[in-house]
Amino acid sequence: GFARNLQPSEIVGQYLVAAAHAGEGARITNMVFMGQGEPLANLDNVITAIDILTEPTGLSVSPRRITVSTVGLLPQMRELLAR
Repeated sequence: GFARNLQPSEIVGQYLVAAAHAGEGARITNMVFMGQGEPLANLDNVITAIDILTEPTGLSVSPRRITVSTVGLLPQMRELLAR
């Protein structure tokens, strides 16, 4: 069952672990937020993680390559789109 929301550092950490396992010279080109609970129920932390992942001077993941899969929490969907 549900215990707690993931922190932004844990979400970014999942990306870093996957990138390390991809091997030298490989690059993760697409990301999907799903399979870790409803992302929009953890909206602030998900947005912070996306900000970290897309930072041009950091990991520089293209926002066009990120998908947030949701069951449809409409107020949070509107907020995500606005941000």
